[in-house]
Amino acid sequence: MQRFQRYDDQGWFKAGQIEVTTSVLLAAAAAISVVLGVAAPAIFRDPLSYDSLSVRSGQVWRLVSYPLSNGVTIWIVLSIAMMVLVGSDIERELGRRRFAWMIGAIVVIPAVVTVGFDFVGAAGLDRVVSPLFVVYVLWRPTARTFLNIPLWALVVVFEVLDLLQILDLRNSNFPIGGLLTFWAASLAVAVLMTRALGLTEFSQIPKVPMPGFVTGDPYAKSNRDREKAQRKMAKGGSGSAPKGGGLRRPGKQQPAPVVPIRPEARLDRAEQADMDALLDKISETGIDSLTPAERQRLDEHSRRLRGQ
Repeated sequence: MQRFQRYDDQGWFKAGQIEVTTSVLLAAAAAISVVLGVAAPAIFRDPLSYDSLSVRSGQVWRLVSYPLSNGVTIWIVLSIAMMVLVGSDIERELGRRRFAWMIGAIVVIPAVVTVGFDFVGAAGLDRVVSPLFVVYVLWRPTARTFLNIPLWALVVVFEVLDLLQILDLRNSNFPIGGLLTFWAASLAVAVLMTRALGLTEFSQIPKVPMPGFVTGDPYAKSNRDREKAQRKMAKGGSGSAPKGGGLRRPGKQQPAPVVPIRPEARLDRAEQADMDALLDKISETGIDSLTPAERQRLDEHSRRLRGQ
């Protein structure tokens, strides 16, 4: 069976014995940016921060470079650590390519959305780590942290504090429109990408269609087009007259037949591939070789197949 792209756990390249994944690469680049920023801030820090006025004047690299504009603070240390821990966990689940697309969307889209504002000051790896925590709690809503506190509660507290800090800038006559829009756009992109890439089951979140090279499903667009065409045929067939001008028999409707393009299943493509991989591992090395996280995923898939 062909593996789904989410199981591509290898890094983009190797540095010695270390697999350099997107998470490791971002964390290492941020650490290097701190040192270079201290040595020459006018070269390695200030020109990288996000500034909508500079972007509109042609410095378009700021749309993607601002996570590498880092000062020497405790927050950058925590952000680097969280990128390695949280980011790597999400990347192992999604696969390096889909995770890279998620990071790209989180970085670029909020910056593009706020280009029209007179907005300066967006900088630092924490602008990426904060949305990643939202992704993580949507993926694992029951995750807990120290003192058995639900992780989602801590994320909500931090995001509310961030929002209050933004609103408090009004007292200093700071134009908060761009900063507020950037904050909201970052969270919105994180939520929508989590749902689009199948990392959460919260059906309340709209599922935005993504091209196959992003989701890892090369048939996504063709399947959506066929489903749309079949729904249109079924709708048109139920209300149109029969061919040849004959009369429709009372109480009888003859909707156009709908041929299913794929069988209904309780597991989607990614989940089925995950279960297949776990079963292969059990057959090769035994069930005791599964990690606690793998056992939990296997139990979740089994319950879903049983309809529980």
